[in-house]
Amino acid sequence: MFFSDATHLAMFGNAKAWPLYLYFGNLSKYARATPNLGACHLVGFFPSLPDSIKDLFVRLEKMTKTSIAALQSHCQHELFHSCWNILLDNNFVEAYCHGIVLCCADGILCCVFPHIFTYSADYPEKVLIATMWEMGCCPCPCCLVSKDQIDRVGSLNDMHMQASQLRQFVLQKVLQVREAILRNAKAIGGSFTECMLGGESWVPTINAFGFKLSTFGLDPFIMRVVDLLHECELGTWKSLFSHLI
Repeated sequence: MFFSDATHLAMFGNAKAWPLYLYFGNLSKYARATPNLGACHLVGFFPSLPDSIKDLFVRLEKMTKTSIAALQSHCQHELFHSCWNILLDNNFVEAYCHGIVLCCADGILCCVFPHIFTYSADYPEKVLIATMWEMGCCPCPCCLVSKDQIDRVGSLNDMHMQASQLRQFVLQKVLQVREAILRNAKAIGGSFTECMLGGESWVPTINAFGFKLSTFGLDPFIMRVVDLLHECELGTWKSLFSHLI
């Protein structure tokens, strides 16, 4: 069970970090929620794009504000999934598929299968995980419900509509767009990319989770869970709920 959250380290200044944490799902939730038991493991830190990269994009010829924003977003997606490609290396995929023999605390050898069950993150990071445009035509990281259908949330047909329009890994279409971008100099936020991927808010980035683990049953679009900290405690839902009651 993974959790990541980019955060500022100080009230003043621009010091920031992007840690990735790991929980073992076979532990009791009461143990995972107890800070002094050490159930939370720090895996590492994701790098962020340097602030100077925007200045580099501005110096490029024929770059508009829209194209700069699209290119910067693309670089962030590529960086994030490149990090996950390193984490999900061949050894991890081998253990994910065939298991790994470990000596447990009781001295018994067990074949352990490290599977990814959940990934908790706020909406901007869910967008990165799902390789989709933030607040695009289909803003949900789990399904393909369009913006003009968001007002139906909570209706009787809402759950059926979401269940019938779940996101699915579209590798071939992404590879086709990447080929056009790299070989034919198509713009990342141009009409060709928008025509091929914009209808479902995809981005031309290969999803590391889907590419490496989808054949073993992992669905990168339903492994994300509700982030109670950002979406409930600190989000607008708490204010809305307080207003309703």
